Amino acid sequence: PDPKTVNGEMKKRSLDEEAKLILPIIESVLSSFRCAQISDFDLVGIYILSYLSLRQPNAWSNGRLNIPISAIALNSKSVLCCEVPGLIELLCCEYLKKKIKMDSIDNLTVVDIFNSLQLKSIKNNADNFLNKCIVMWSLGYRPFQLMFSIPSPLQVLKQQAFGRRVLTMFTTYEELSKMHTAKLTYMAGMVDHNRDAFDFLVHDCKHMEHFIDDSTHYEQIGFCRAMLLLNNTQYKPMSFNHETMEYNNQLCIEKVIEFGHPKEYFLQTCGYDLQLWMELEYVISDM
Repeated sequence: PDPKTVNGEMKKRSLDEEAKLILPIIESVLSSFRCAQISDFDLVGIYILSYLSLRQPNAWSNGRLNIPISAIALNSKSVLCCEVPGLIELLCCEYLKKKIKMDSIDNLTVVDIFNSLQLKSIKNNADNFLNKCIVMWSLGYRPFQLMFSIPSPLQVLKQQAFGRRVLTMFTTYEELSKMHTAKLTYMAGMVDHNRDAFDFLVHDCKHMEHFIDDSTHYEQIGFCRAMLLLNNTQYKPMSFNHETMEYNNQLCIEKVIEFGHPKEYFLQTCGYDLQLWMELEYVISDM
């Protein structure tokens, strides 16, 4: 159902109202995902499309992209939109046909939509980063660690040390119906930063695009690994063996970064300055 209009303008739904409307489709696709009937990228793609269509009924797309995100997107094993209960109704069949310029959408997949249509009212999406994120994920080029809760900074550090990036998707009524607050510890006064469930997920997608940037990708992984090697009793530095002309312990890092606990090192080294650690921890978790 469309939100009511007030003085000719569409009234924005409350998060509570939105959660009640979107929860059935989320629970349905989450069940399919847990039964391995749909992929992780389809799950997230359906989540995004559901939110957009609820917030902007019959107005969630700006039309076809000038150039598709990928010419090989048809190779992705994406679910058909018509096979997702309630999705076509939510997107509005006739509106979707009009925007994608197709007489029939029987063979249209979730990834096809991201590959072909501009998404409306996504913050900082002028470069269609959200489209790229889902399409390239479906083709195996976005190493996401899908989670249904917020990881600790140490978990984020370890994931990125192994070349993965978290994507948090909230799925319960309690999570969908409230704002999620993070304190910006690096700012004076520790300002609160609020995001709803949808914005939280989109923010994580944006971070992935930064993470896979060729100009800094390996430096980011190296930084995370270096952090986890600080004061790590399991780690033995690599040394060069001039007889074999090889490095000793060259597989060591992969095995020992799970034992990393940089917090203790920083507190000991920096005079137990907890505020400094909190600021660094925030940077680590929000890289």
